[in-house]
Amino acid sequence: MELIEKSNDILEKEYVDDDMAKNVHLYILITPASNEEKYIEATIKSIVNQTIRPKQWIIIVNNSTDRTKTIVENWCKLHRWITCLDVTFKNERNFAIKVSAIEQAKNNIDTNIDYQYIGILDADVILPENYYEQVMDRFLQNRKLGIAGGTLFEREGKKLSKRYCNTHSVAGSIQLFRKECWVNVGNFIKLKYGGEDALAEIKARMYGWEVQSFKDVTGEHNRRTNSERRSFFKEHFDIGVQDYYLSITLFFEIAKCIKRLSKKPAIIGSFFRFCGYFHCLTTMKKITIPKNIATYYKKEQKQMLYGFLLRKGLKEKQ
Repeated sequence: MELIEKSNDILEKEYVDDDMAKNVHLYILITPASNEEKYIEATIKSIVNQTIRPKQWIIIVNNSTDRTKTIVENWCKLHRWITCLDVTFKNERNFAIKVSAIEQAKNNIDTNIDYQYIGILDADVILPENYYEQVMDRFLQNRKLGIAGGTLFEREGKKLSKRYCNTHSVAGSIQLFRKECWVNVGNFIKLKYGGEDALAEIKARMYGWEVQSFKDVTGEHNRRTNSERRSFFKEHFDIGVQDYYLSITLFFEIAKCIKRLSKKPAIIGSFFRFCGYFHCLTTMKKITIPKNIATYYKKEQKQMLYGFLLRKGLKEKQ
């Protein structure tokens, strides 16, 4: 890879890949951004400085009332591969807006780009300069890998703490899809309490793809996931509600809550999470995800529970 300096400003570096003919590292990014002026410039800088840049980056500035649009447009003037879409989605909740923004971006992908991967990137994430190169290399090593990503450290004040994530799941803020998997998953499904990223992973596995996050590939999330404009108690209550609408069974939800008992603040988060789930269960809320996906996911949960109990039994015998 040859590095050509166009100016003294590091943000004006251009990377020329002598191996582009191999077509193995071509990707597109989609970023929904609403009132993100505090974080989005740091996110843009981290992508501009990637060792392998995206061929197109579509940033959807939706319902913003701050300087988000101005910041993005200024960067668009410097880099032709960054596109700003200013869209207003009326009468939609935050989670539904994100799905609408992704669908709007899909309609604006340059059809002349023969990309291999497509990623969703939140507007408050900072990634190291070789992040996407590392993740795409993992795709090349495993042809069954459909969705991949690194591990995020979340910022709370001045502290950074590792975000819990199962190795067979990827944080929705940094999911990277193989193109064929992206086509299989199809349109993201709007869910009242979020979870569209988890549902995309379930659909991917249903089609035979693997989903994996890598501990040695890291990024920084400038705020705790799901914390926007909500109290700690409301945040965890809503996570339980989200679990219910994703068709998680009672025993699996109990297992998830037990597994997170040690996460600070201990007990309280798991307690309110279960309260949210149990509220929906006892009031018989209607699950709206497609029946075939719900059936598949329930089978997965049974297999995971059996696997956990089997491993525990083997450890006790030893």
